Amino acid sequence: MRVKIFLKNDSKSFDLKSELFLANSGSAVLFSFLVLYLKGISILEDGIALLGILAAISTIVSSTIFGRLVDIRGTRFFLVVGLLASSISSVVYIFSTNFQFLVYARIFHGISLGIFPASITSIASRRKTKLGNLSAFGSLGWANGGLLGGLFAQIFGIKSIFILSALLFFVSFLLSLIFQTGADIDLAPIAMTSKSTEQHSFFDAILLNWEVYLLTIARHGTANAIWIFWALFLQDYIGLSPFEIGLVQLTNTLTQFFVMKTLGDRYNPQFMYFLGLVLSATAFFSFTLAGSLIEMVLTQFILGFSWAFFYVGGLRIVEFRAKSYNLVGTSTGLYNASISIAQVVGPVIGLFFFQISGTYILTMQVAGMVTFIGSIFFGLEMLFVKTKRIEFVLST
Repeated sequence: MRVKIFLKNDSKSFDLKSELFLANSGSAVLFSFLVLYLKGISILEDGIALLGILAAISTIVSSTIFGRLVDIRGTRFFLVVGLLASSISSVVYIFSTNFQFLVYARIFHGISLGIFPASITSIASRRKTKLGNLSAFGSLGWANGGLLGGLFAQIFGIKSIFILSALLFFVSFLLSLIFQTGADIDLAPIAMTSKSTEQHSFFDAILLNWEVYLLTIARHGTANAIWIFWALFLQDYIGLSPFEIGLVQLTNTLTQFFVMKTLGDRYNPQFMYFLGLVLSATAFFSFTLAGSLIEMVLTQFILGFSWAFFYVGGLRIVEFRAKSYNLVGTSTGLYNASISIAQVVGPVIGLFFFQISGTYILTMQVAGMVTFIGSIFFGLEMLFVKTKRIEFVLST
C-alpha cells in the first residue's frame, strides 16, 4: 500500500512547544554534565557505563508501557505526572552518597523520562501540529540546557546542575497545569477509520515500523557508545573547559533547531531519515579528525543536520503510519523506546572498544561504519519495497 502525506497549516501548540523546550532543557543539563559529576566522585568508566545502562533500561520499559497507556487512557495525566516525576528525580542526585544510591537515582530518573514523551507526540498528532516544527523546540531546549548547564557548573559547581535540571522540569510541569495541556484532546472524540475501529495490538505497532526501530537502535546505539564518554573525550583529549563543552553542545543543538524548524516538515520523511543516516556516519568519522575547539565546533554542524533529519524523519514516518490505526502513542512510545534501547547498547559498545583500544577514537570509527551500512539498507528499501514507500505532497 502506497500512502500520501498532505501537509496542512500547523496548529500553534504554544503550550506543547514551551513544555517540550523546558523538559528537554532539563534533560540536556544532566545528559551533558552528569558524567563529569560521576567522574569527580571517583566513579570509573565501567561504573559510569553501568549507570547509563540502568537508566536507559528504565526508560525503555517506561516509554513502552506509558506509550501504550496514552492510547488507552488518554494523554494529560501522563504528561503532568511525567514532568513532575522528572523534576523530583533530577534533584534526588544531590543526595547521592554512594554507588548504590546512584543506581536507585538513575533508575528513578529513567522511569520518569519515559512517562511524558508519547503524550506530547500524541497530543501534537491529534492537533495536526507539524512534528518537525515541534521537534525544533525540543532541540532548542537541548541547546539551552547544554549552555545553562555549562555556565552553572563553571560558576556554582557541578552539583548545581541537579537544581537547575529540576527547576526546568518543574516550570514545564507548572505550564502543563496552567495551560491544561491535553485536556482538549482527551475530551475530543477520535476520528474513526475502517482500520481504527479494529482492535490493534502492541505487536501491530512493531510490524508497522520495524525497520525504523531497528535502524534507530543501530545508529543511535553506536552514537551512544560515543556519548557515554563524550564529555570526558572533549575534556581530556581536546582540552575543553565545562563552558567550552557547553558551546560544543550548543552548536549541535542550535543547528538542529534551525534545520528542524525550516526543513523538518518540507521533505519526504523517508528521504530525511536516509539522509540523516548518511550525515550521521560522516559526523562520527569527522570527530576522529578534530583537535581543537574550532574543529570540534565544525563537526557539530554536520551532527546537527544529521540528527535533525534522522530524528524528525523517523518520528514522522512512525506517526503517519500509526494514525490510521489509532496507535500513535504506542508507536511513538516504541520509537522513544528504541532510542532508549540504543542508550543501553551504546555504553556496552563504548566500554568494550575503550577497554580493547584505550582510546575513544575506535568507537567513533565503528559508529561511522555501522551507520553507513544502515543507510545502504534503508536506501535499498526505499528503492525496491514499494509497499513501504511514502509519497509526499507539500501543501499549505
